[in-house]
Amino acid sequence: MTTDSTDNDATIIVDRTDDGELRPGDILRDRFVIERLLGEGGQGQVFLALDREAEATVPHVAIKILGKSFKDHPDALKALRREATQSRQLNHPNIVSVYDFDRDGDHAFLVMEYMRGNSLDVYIQRNPDGAPLADVWEIVKACSDGLGYLHEKNVIHADFKPGNVFITDSGDIKVLDLGIARITEQTVVGDGTVPFNPDTLGALTPQYASCEMFAGLTPIAQDDLFALGCVTYELLSGTHPFARKTAIQARSEKLEPERPEGLKTRQWRALNAALAHDRDNRPSSAAEFLAELNPEAPKGGSALPWILMTAVMVVVVGLVMLFNQTSTDEVFLDDMRKRYAQIPDSPPDADRVASWMQHADMSVEMGVSAFEDNSIDRAVAHLRTGSSSAYQSYWLALTRSASTQVKERAARGHLGISKVFKDAALGDSAYSAEEQIMLACHGLSVNRYDTDLMSFVISQDEKISGGIARISPCTLLINTGVISLE
Repeated sequence: MTTDSTDNDATIIVDRTDDGELRPGDILRDRFVIERLLGEGGQGQVFLALDREAEATVPHVAIKILGKSFKDHPDALKALRREATQSRQLNHPNIVSVYDFDRDGDHAFLVMEYMRGNSLDVYIQRNPDGAPLADVWEIVKACSDGLGYLHEKNVIHADFKPGNVFITDSGDIKVLDLGIARITEQTVVGDGTVPFNPDTLGALTPQYASCEMFAGLTPIAQDDLFALGCVTYELLSGTHPFARKTAIQARSEKLEPERPEGLKTRQWRALNAALAHDRDNRPSSAAEFLAELNPEAPKGGSALPWILMTAVMVVVVGLVMLFNQTSTDEVFLDDMRKRYAQIPDSPPDADRVASWMQHADMSVEMGVSAFEDNSIDRAVAHLRTGSSSAYQSYWLALTRSASTQVKERAARGHLGISKVFKDAALGDSAYSAEEQIMLACHGLSVNRYDTDLMSFVISQDEKISGGIARISPCTLLINTGVISLE
């Protein structure tokens, strides 16, 4: 979708053609003067139009017209109407602004902000060998932030792909085309009616759809994350992770994507998890995916809020210990109880929650066993970093279970994970100083209230060459203010 200039005579009023197609000069609702076609896709055409009622400083809008293949579908208008309704309620710098939904005769259309630039698929075509993560990080971050915002609003995009990401000439990055976006099961429809199901439109892009979407399951955030993983992989390598085969074909043929050049183990683990064929093995959120993929020294953002948060945390923990009212374990558990007190509107069945807990307990046992065998990488994966780690499984129970008893046990499970890391880091072992610091930081990433771990990590900063800032995952804790070296 590129633009360069506008036609001086585009405001001339002409009669509609008999074929129903829009032409330059056609006017919709006696207001929007069609100037030219900007782009065309599966869901319709997008035109540049002059808004005769707009301010002179921003006179143009983009008009999205329902495509031919959708006009005869009984639910097509519902898709556009819901896109407009949803989008008007969304306010995020990485989500395209949709102003209105309207009809003029046979034409149903959306009025959207007009942008100059190119879609992300053009960027990928111009970089056939891919680009280093540092070069595409802002694109990946913007896409993740945009999708994460949608998920927070209980909206699933369900057709995320390079063609639905737009890079403006000024460098803004926008996720667009929510025409088949799904409202999640947790969303309550105010009038009690059953929400429109976009699955009836049959609109998805095979190369970016997860196995679950092909199976007809209700899409969730993890299905958007699969598509995000595919797009991220293309940015880094220039190629589709499964040679443009569908997820169903890739699973059947047991295809495994190759690690893009330059990715560290942590970053590749995050990207590979997003590409998992089973949604339960994908990251829990766009934020988690972004945090694990993030370069070790992300730029931008003031550290002041995190420093203040750390200061408050230190004061709270200090007062608690001073007056011996409770232990740091109880501080942690109280924080978890408050943080995850909310009960979801549509919790999973008890058997599924039980399977998460069973898997978490088993992963803890395997992590402990791996430490006994001095296999650090395997232990860390079982406990914390793996896409199906004990931490992740307990987190699923914390956020999705309706049982306060289960939430309590899951919170204590997280506490147990931090203690395993603590024992490994501070106990007698053959681990090097850097390995001990790394394990201590993993423990702090689970329980930031553990003063023993905090004291140990900070005390080591000047004792090792280069300081702890170069040790992952300590880097992330420092950048987010959990660890303060001042």
